[in-house]
Amino acid sequence: MATLVTGAAGRLGGAVARSLSEKGMRVIATDMHDLKIEKGGGTTGLLVDGDFHRVDLRDMKEVQGLPWEDIERVVHVAAFPGPSREVSPGVILERAKDPKIGLETVSQSELLIGNVASAWNIMECAARAGTKRLVFSSSAFSYGYSHDPVAFVPKYLPIDEDHPQLPYETYGLSKVIGELSASLLARASSRYMYMIRTSYVSLEFTNIIKKEAFDSLPWPDPSPEPRESRKIGQNGEKLLNFGPEYLPTLLMWGYTHEDDVVDAHILALDAELPAEDKGHSRIIISANTTRYATPTQRLLSRHFPKEISEKIILRPGALAECENFSVLDNKKAKQVLGWNPRCWQNDEKNLENSEKFPKVLENSERFPTILTCEPTEEGTYDFPLVATKLEFGEYLENAWVRYAIHGEMNKEKSNIILLLTSFDATHRDVTYHIRPGGTLDPTKFCVIVINHLGNGESYSPSHSPPWSSHPRYPRCVSPFDQARVISLLLDSLGIEKVQLAYGYSMGAIHSLHLAASDPERIRRVAGICGGVRACPTNKVFLESLRHCIFASEGWDDKSYWFSPSSPKSLSAMRKAFARIYAGWGVSSEFYETAEYEKIGYESLEDFSIQSYEAGFQTGDMNNLLAQIDTWRSADLSRGFEGSLADALGSMRCPVLLMPCTTDKYFLAEEIKDVCQSLSHGIYRPINSSWGHRAGDPWRETQEHQANLIRESVNDFLQVDSKV
Repeated sequence: MATLVTGAAGRLGGAVARSLSEKGMRVIATDMHDLKIEKGGGTTGLLVDGDFHRVDLRDMKEVQGLPWEDIERVVHVAAFPGPSREVSPGVILERAKDPKIGLETVSQSELLIGNVASAWNIMECAARAGTKRLVFSSSAFSYGYSHDPVAFVPKYLPIDEDHPQLPYETYGLSKVIGELSASLLARASSRYMYMIRTSYVSLEFTNIIKKEAFDSLPWPDPSPEPRESRKIGQNGEKLLNFGPEYLPTLLMWGYTHEDDVVDAHILALDAELPAEDKGHSRIIISANTTRYATPTQRLLSRHFPKEISEKIILRPGALAECENFSVLDNKKAKQVLGWNPRCWQNDEKNLENSEKFPKVLENSERFPTILTCEPTEEGTYDFPLVATKLEFGEYLENAWVRYAIHGEMNKEKSNIILLLTSFDATHRDVTYHIRPGGTLDPTKFCVIVINHLGNGESYSPSHSPPWSSHPRYPRCVSPFDQARVISLLLDSLGIEKVQLAYGYSMGAIHSLHLAASDPERIRRVAGICGGVRACPTNKVFLESLRHCIFASEGWDDKSYWFSPSSPKSLSAMRKAFARIYAGWGVSSEFYETAEYEKIGYESLEDFSIQSYEAGFQTGDMNNLLAQIDTWRSADLSRGFEGSLADALGSMRCPVLLMPCTTDKYFLAEEIKDVCQSLSHGIYRPINSSWGHRAGDPWRETQEHQANLIRESVNDFLQVDSKV
């Protein structure tokens, strides 16, 4: 059986045909032009006699006349290979005068009809013949190439396959229609189980760099100065301001080495496609960087007016390892095809030729990661996560972890303290710990505050609602998952040893899981009002919170998503949620002795409203649910085949545990038993009626608890650790 390659007289189609032939595969080639016979390796010389057919693919009868009984797979390359020279209506001609790309001489309508007809004819015949796979040479121009270089403004960067396709001319439109044709045929045949169904791969590649031109990369930035945002036209209208030199349309910033494009087509013939693609996979093909020496963010600010460039969202979950990250996300190509593209930053000759670009950063040098979803406050950064498999089998995709840094990291990176956030807390809520002479002293240590996944700062359900194109937040991100992500972050920062992992409540859970799963890195752990599992009593509390959400108007069990029907219903649900918390957060003694009156509240009702309801009136309920699911899955023994003794034995570092004697979540007696089972456990209870809140002493009347924790932690930092 053979592979049909269309457009074999062209450079790309011919290269694909040659590559397949060199691999010992039979190739049937077609084109509307004769093949050029090149001595010593030309296209025709690699084909079996009679295996070239001169066919106009726009004619269905000619396509039907191909030897389909011998064809098992198809690579459809034939097409008008780029946009028409004819400018789309509405484009200012002055802006289109320097396209920086070779354009086709045919009209826009001729190009559209030709590309669409040839694609449909080949796809329909392939489906009827029962071929196994059809690879369609599509284009990244389908996302929005325009003769006007600033007409296309992406919703976000890097662009992935979920980004809307917004063509401005008929070449991009023809590729969108070609992809829709593949989806149509895959969908239509999926209804009939007895049919041999053809699967489809659309490769959306950007500008091909010929191998002889690859050494010219990287290119300099042709617009050295940021352009003015606006200028005033003759009639007083506001116009975008252009200088004599400007960058081409954003999609042309990407590039791909021609051999990598050929490889992608070959790999796509046999790749296992994701089930969720339902028989048609769209895959972006692009190198890891832009073709320019200038960092991408700077290109954006120079190419677009400020009011436009500031609105383009940078996706932390897909950020590249360097400042020149591509505007096109090639993650799916790497995952599905096993494709590894060439890049000018990985080519020694290109590196020697350029003195203008930032080097590729090694993990130990990537401190800090500055590119973020939106500008964050000073000292706060995002660490991008690619596809990460989780404990319960789900995947975390296109995610990020947000962290804040207080103090200076020394040259040896040996002065690190981690502060892990608690339930519904962010890096801003825990700064009271971090001050000179405080619990965590930034003049002595570099304190890194890490937002756990689900808290609204790091990747959370609120970033991926069911109606968005972003992959959904997993049903459960366990404490072991949180610990693994923290280890990945530390790897990226080149941190080999952590002097202390500090956490309160859920932060303590994560600190203990981190010490058990990364024992060679963590030198000490301080767990305040937290433990190694969610005990049965704790789960009763957590289940009451979950069912408060489940019983609310607006909960959809199928999508596992809460969408309030009205502001009133949302407020009522938040109030109920807070009232459950009020019954568990402090001790019975706190209420029985009216401790709340001693700290300034007029009544029990006033305390419940001001101290609990106020704290949840702005919370995202789906984020809260995700954090509950993380908390209730806490069980350190699960990572050690159910043996808590083995789990505790894995912790080689000293561990300070400070439960409150009246805590209803993490019972002091259980914490004491855990401490006694540790090789180097220190048990220092907090005697207080404040219950669980004793471990979070930011309130003015909690000086006793604050002082005890500060003194205990400072003493603990002097304890010798063999890690």
